[in-house]
Amino acid sequence: MGYSNLFSKISDIVFGKSGPSCVAQLPCGQLLHCTPADIKSVAVFARSSASILSTDVVNQFQLIISCLDSLDEKVFLIDNKLKITEDLAWKDLDSPSAINSWKFIPDFSQCSKKSIADFYQVFMQCAFQRLYSRLPDSQEEFDDFIKVRFITKTIG
Repeated sequence: MGYSNLFSKISDIVFGKSGPSCVAQLPCGQLLHCTPADIKSVAVFARSSASILSTDVVNQFQLIISCLDSLDEKVFLIDNKLKITEDLAWKDLDSPSAINSWKFIPDFSQCSKKSIADFYQVFMQCAFQRLYSRLPDSQEEFDDFIKVRFITKTIG
C-alpha cells in the first residue's frame, strides 16, 4: 500500500466518515498469549481474524482480534506503548510490568506477505495519529517515527 493511498484511506475515515470503520484486516490466523515463563505460547483463539477499526474518537483506533468459532474477541487500543513488531507481536499492557505479549500469526494460505506488511503499516500509522493527533507530513517523518518508536524486532 503506497504512502498516499494509506494516508488518504485513514484520512477519509478520520475526517470524512462518522462511526467505526474497518481500516485493515487479516482474515485468518491464530492469536497467541506468550509469557516468558512458558516454554511455548498458549493459543487463545486457534482460528481468528485481525482488524483495525476506527472509533468514534478522532485519532483513536482499535486492534480487534475476533474468534472465528465464537463471538469472543480481544480489543486493544492502538498506542505506541504496545510496541508492535513486524511479525505482529505486541506487549500485553495488562500483565505485570508488561512482560507478557500477544502475537497474531496469520494463515499464510489466506494472507500474503504484502497484506501482512500493509496491516503493520496501517497499525503504525494509527499509532502515529494517536500520539500526534495528525497524519504524518511525509513518508520520511513516518519512517523516522517507526525507527524511533519501534526499532525492536522482538518483544522485550
